[in-house]
Amino acid sequence: QAIWTVAGGPLSSVSVALVTLTMYPYLSGLESVFLFQVGFMSLAIGVATLIPLQTGGFASDGGQLWQLLRSDARALQRLQLAAIIGRNFSGHRPRQWDLEDLQKIARESKLAVLKTSALLLAAQVIDDRPDRQAALRGFEFLAKDLHDGGLAAYPRAFRVGLTLPIAIYLAQQSRDADAAQRWMEVYTDGIEEPHERLHARAAICMARGDVAAARALAFEALEKLSKSPPTGLRALASERLHAIASLEMSTIST
Repeated sequence: QAIWTVAGGPLSSVSVALVTLTMYPYLSGLESVFLFQVGFMSLAIGVATLIPLQTGGFASDGGQLWQLLRSDARALQRLQLAAIIGRNFSGHRPRQWDLEDLQKIARESKLAVLKTSALLLAAQVIDDRPDRQAALRGFEFLAKDLHDGGLAAYPRAFRVGLTLPIAIYLAQQSRDADAAQRWMEVYTDGIEEPHERLHARAAICMARGDVAAARALAFEALEKLSKSPPTGLRALASERLHAIASLEMSTIST
């Protein structure tokens, strides 16, 4: 089943190529040219994705197929992570993801990128559940992994996606503004959600008792968030940002 799942993408591209390259000689003019271009590009994509490549812990479809045929656990772990990420994009909250699968990958994976990814997702699952001590341990495990080399092993463009969730958690849930500030400033470039740094800043202001600044930043983050398609993680972020935006001066106590 895993082999067919991975092979589905390249096979779809090759199938489109076969159909269009078979049909184009029977047409003329722009229609013929268009079908030939579609067929050629589909064939190129199908062949390219079947080449077994791996970089930064990420593997092409061909690389994953090769690993699955050799019974390499990394390929199955990638598919498990992809399935959980797919649940996020289909709107399932983190608390609905499979925590046991994530914890197993974190324990058993010999590939740093997969282990770190599993630790991040596991921490987010627990953070969306009522056990606050377990959530704290989850983010502590993630932070330790990053300090022990997980951050350096991760592709640079995506490292900010590891550090900002820690900053948000430390500020909003643990009220540790100084530690959150340090994590937020580890990386200031890379691929990040438009609302996420604003959320971190809002939570830090909240932890420091600056309610006016916290609310202003939360509203700004919510405006950015409203322009993004809904996902499970964005639903959690929206809930947390609304909590900050609705703060009154009496809410923060020293």
